[in-house]
Amino acid sequence: MKILMLTPYLPFPLMSGGQTRSYNLIKNLSKKHEITLFSLVKDDKERKYIPELEKFCKKVRVFNRPAKPWTLSNILRTGFSTYPFLVIRNLATKENKAIKDELLSGNYDLIHAETFYVMPHIPKTEVPILLVEQTVEYLVYKHYVEKQAPKILAPLLEIDVMKLKFWETYYWKHAKKVVAMSDSDRSQMEKLCPGLSIDIVPNGIDANYFLAKKKEDVDPPRVLYVGNFTWLQNIEAVEDLVNKVWPKIKKDV
Repeated sequence: MKILMLTPYLPFPLMSGGQTRSYNLIKNLSKKHEITLFSLVKDDKERKYIPELEKFCKKVRVFNRPAKPWTLSNILRTGFSTYPFLVIRNLATKENKAIKDELLSGNYDLIHAETFYVMPHIPKTEVPILLVEQTVEYLVYKHYVEKQAPKILAPLLEIDVMKLKFWETYYWKHAKKVVAMSDSDRSQMEKLCPGLSIDIVPNGIDANYFLAKKKEDVDPPRVLYVGNFTWLQNIEAVEDLVNKVWPKIKKDV
């Protein structure tokens, strides 16, 4: 098949779970399919990584989005838009026209959209869209507003969460097929959109990357926690690890 893949980040280097997943999907899909990749970047310095992706893609194009999310422009645009902040923050005007032109000239069999918030870039088209959701964004931000956000900001953030819910479910319904990461995600998505057909493509593990290495005992023992701490769930996870799990480990070990 001839696939146009859209990602909200450049899938290299492998600094986040999303990048790692997309990179390995591209790497494996390229064995049997022709892939054109359109990605968003926050900094032109990221363009130096394009050659790594050109090993597996016929064409790679990147489009700039704001380097920092909390700009005055993004905040004002969100306030006057029906789109939530997550969509506004990932909009790249030049990508809209580029995708339209690519679809007119490329004779594609499939559009592979990673995350619903790249969907606003796609024009009306007869090319089937596969929408892959790495999480249920609405539930992530709903949890944040309820449990972690400053109370004074909660009313405004709740409006954004409702916009997020509307557009996330809207694009699920308008995709030809929707893919989730796990059974739990699929279950939540089915509650939000009864009757939605959802497949599961779980994250895999590169066993060669994690080949066993000789153990070196150190005193005291050390634990390394690696994660992308721009992701809300990772921040909460490490807080729970340090405050709830780690004391029990220290007590019993």
